[in-house]
Amino acid sequence: MSSQWLSGAVLAVLALQLSVVARLRGQLRSYAKLASDQSPLLRQLHEWLRGKGSVTSVYRHDYPDVSSEIEDATAIDILAGLSLKTTVAVFSTAIEAALQQGARIRIVCPNPNNSPLMEAAVVASAHRRTGSEAADDVRMHLKLAKNLQSSAKGAMGDMEIRVVDTLPGVGILRIQGSNNTHVYVKMMLIGAAWGGYPVFSLSEDIDENLCADLKRAFEVAWNRSHSYDE
Repeated sequence: MSSQWLSGAVLAVLALQLSVVARLRGQLRSYAKLASDQSPLLRQLHEWLRGKGSVTSVYRHDYPDVSSEIEDATAIDILAGLSLKTTVAVFSTAIEAALQQGARIRIVCPNPNNSPLMEAAVVASAHRRTGSEAADDVRMHLKLAKNLQSSAKGAMGDMEIRVVDTLPGVGILRIQGSNNTHVYVKMMLIGAAWGGYPVFSLSEDIDENLCADLKRAFEVAWNRSHSYDE
């Protein structure tokens, strides 16, 4: 396994992830045991989660449709497990609307110009087969993010885009609204084995401490990130 995988910010993020996993009462173990017939088990897990506290919803593959949340957000933090395909690409219209209304948006993803990092990313990817394929995917969606950034010049909001030379191990989509904050956590480390990325939905008004841990995980990656040179 590449030393890039375990360097710097990823250790801090994974440490926080382990803390989060422990506090989610073994829910990841349930995901890890999913067999080929996943849907019934996922429904069973979802039923078990009801009323259990931290997690408000579970999604089998990637993020749910949070367009309306994004449009009304005051701040958005996006930490990509690899590319921005399931965040910036899917929610580009909502992100543009949020910028027009004054939202502050921060985006950080793994650096596609770091070849060893992209090779390591293939290990944790459910869909990419080579490092160059992973890098091309990341670059393409970074370009989309930069196009959104350019088109929003003069808008009330602000968008910052950075890259980090580590693999976070999780994807985080944090949407801060005027009344509450929702955090969506994509468990990247399960993806290669499962073929998809389960997502936990968390609400700050239900578990403020856990959401604060996830915010710190984002800040760790953000503070170690740098600007992206195409």
